[in-house]
Amino acid sequence: MIPAGYGNIAIGGGSLYYNNNRDGNTAVGLSSLALNCFTSGGASILPSQGLHNTALGSETLFNNRRGSGAVAIGYKAAYSDTAADGVVAIGRAALFNNNGKIRNLAIGDSALYNNSTGANESEGIDNLAVGTKALFSNTKGINNIAIGAGTLKLNTTGSFNTAIGVANLFNNNGNSNTAIGSSSLFTNSTGSDNTAIGVQSLVNSFSGNSNTALGFRTLSNNISGNSNVAIGTNALAKNTAKSNLVAVGDSALYNNGIGAGVLQAVGNTAVGSKSLFSNTTGSYNTSLGLGTLNNHAFGDDNTAVGASALAIGSTGTSTTAVGKSALQYDNGTNNVALGAYTMFYHQTGNDNVAIGSSALFNNINGNGNIAIGGSAALNESGSNKLYIENSNADKNNALIYGDFAADSLNLNARVNIRDYTRLGTQASGAPAIKMKELTIQSSSSSTGQVSINHGLTSSKIISVTVLLEWTTGYLVPPEYSPDPLLNYNYFVSPTQITIQNNAASCAYICSKPVKILVTYKE
Repeated sequence: MIPAGYGNIAIGGGSLYYNNNRDGNTAVGLSSLALNCFTSGGASILPSQGLHNTALGSETLFNNRRGSGAVAIGYKAAYSDTAADGVVAIGRAALFNNNGKIRNLAIGDSALYNNSTGANESEGIDNLAVGTKALFSNTKGINNIAIGAGTLKLNTTGSFNTAIGVANLFNNNGNSNTAIGSSSLFTNSTGSDNTAIGVQSLVNSFSGNSNTALGFRTLSNNISGNSNVAIGTNALAKNTAKSNLVAVGDSALYNNGIGAGVLQAVGNTAVGSKSLFSNTTGSYNTSLGLGTLNNHAFGDDNTAVGASALAIGSTGTSTTAVGKSALQYDNGTNNVALGAYTMFYHQTGNDNVAIGSSALFNNINGNGNIAIGGSAALNESGSNKLYIENSNADKNNALIYGDFAADSLNLNARVNIRDYTRLGTQASGAPAIKMKELTIQSSSSSTGQVSINHGLTSSKIISVTVLLEWTTGYLVPPEYSPDPLLNYNYFVSPTQITIQNNAASCAYICSKPVKILVTYKE
């Protein structure tokens, strides 16, 4: 034995056997710190090396020569390390092959067992392994955290990974992965930037990157898919290779990708328990709400918002349903339903638009219908119909009813038109017209006249209708010949309309209300 330094404790055969005047070391156990500061072949040891090490257990820190501040507890813990600065190894064979790599902490049987075999100085450092065989195979990886038996067990070069659980990231050599929950990211080999939280989340992922899985068995069959987000038990559970999917909710997009081709089952977003549950090959669908698009398997470009919207149909395409149970049974194309229970029973028709709660509720196979208003067209079974109504009124009582096939329109309403109205086509020469109503009192003389400004360009005036109320409720037109006492006329000037009395006396015609209706063109 070479003489020891100050403040050393050596208990056990061969402990601190070669200590070369180094201070503050504690060695308890057979051959613990046996070669501390041992030199051979002309090698030199600095005064600051080989100090303040603690070794408890048979052959712990056996080969340490220059390391200081190391702690090793357990049979052959940090056995091979020759320059074990600041390492902590607790457990049988923990950090067994560590070779001068600093700031590593290993707790557990064989934790970080192979760390830094053959690595350069910048590799194999700053790792934390807690658990039996955690980071067992690591050689060059840095800044890894492994907590739990078998976590990151086969990782050799992957860095910046975090694994908490049992067998998380077991096969990993990727970088910057986070796995929390037993067997999460178990199979990952080269994938990086993945986050898996939950038992068996991303368990079969092999090479996928940038995936986020939160919940039991989320993305559990993903192998090579990238940039997916799955939150909720079994969300995206069957997806293997599709990318850029979003599934939030229990079993959302559960079957996505089964039997799908390269360009199928892509671009889907599902938020809500079992939304898009059955989708296998459909693409670019958006599903938001409990059970939305639940039974949908094959169609593309659908949008469903609201519990059970588009829930039962399986093949619909390019359809939008917003509202609880809207288009619940639909397998059609290009349908739009906005409002709870809109087009509830619809199955196979296309190109319908329903806006308002329960609009087109009972229509099953209709095409090309438009219904606007609560319960509008509730019982309409046909196609190419227009309803604007805020009740379940039939076509004879709806505010507006139209038939696109017949080019007909019924209005059950008073109609006010602010602008010009054309009755016919412009090509046919039909003018765009307006009307103007004027009132005046006739002259107090049997042959007198009165005038009123019409405020129009006289060349635009098409017709003038004049009626004089000679007694209450009785109206007479101009030039009424049967009775000379009711005779009057009118004429139009560039600025005025003039009423001319021509009666034999004032008995019936003088100072009476006159109604004037002017029709003029644009």
